[in-house]
Amino acid sequence: MARHRRSQGLKGTSIDLGIVEDIGFASDKGVVRNFLTKGAAIWLTSADVLTMIAAAIAESLSSDTSSPQFVDNAEAVVGLATGGLIKAGGHDDPYWFHEARFASVRVHDTQAQLQGNNNNNSANQDTGSGAGTREDIRVALAAAKNEEEAAAVALGALKRKLARAMMMDEVDLDPENPANAYGIDSLVAVEIRSWVFKELRSEVSVFEILSNASLTSLAGIIAGRSAVVKGGGEDE
Repeated sequence: MARHRRSQGLKGTSIDLGIVEDIGFASDKGVVRNFLTKGAAIWLTSADVLTMIAAAIAESLSSDTSSPQFVDNAEAVVGLATGGLIKAGGHDDPYWFHEARFASVRVHDTQAQLQGNNNNNSANQDTGSGAGTREDIRVALAAAKNEEEAAAVALGALKRKLARAMMMDEVDLDPENPANAYGIDSLVAVEIRSWVFKELRSEVSVFEILSNASLTSLAGIIAGRSAVVKGGGEDE
């Protein structure tokens, strides 16, 4: 809409805000903050918001390729971490990185980050999925001799992923408790669902993740539907 207005010689600026830390919903919800402090977002302040609005009114917004903000006088996108910042912090890729709309954000400054951190490449790869490398998990699932072994592999990976997502120690996760016992909300559940689909080649719903089923039961469901496990996912 803003670009259409400008094409007609009219005023218009769209400001796409990230998470504002000192006011609003996210500032009041610790679980949301824990989820977002993994690197997917750069926290803004209310002062930042007012500065953006003032700059938009003054039409003083301009692109800066060295900045994680992508701005011009028609549109300003602020608060999203770039691919380079995600890799530098050893964080998981947020699920929206796999959408074409965010391709430029995902690759932004990654080359410079990689060139400056060649010695850390192995460490970054090990933590890329948040629960062991994709290859390790899939090899273990494929090698499982029965459903119990596959479920055990899925449970181990799921616990590591949940611990990372909730910024907890893995030992504090009781596999007989449901995921919702640890304060997981729909935002985290969406991330877990995306991770399960991407890394374990299995389909699980947000409802199932947030249900009262134990982590052991959830892992069994995941393993049973995994396309990596022999015979898994046949009903799909």
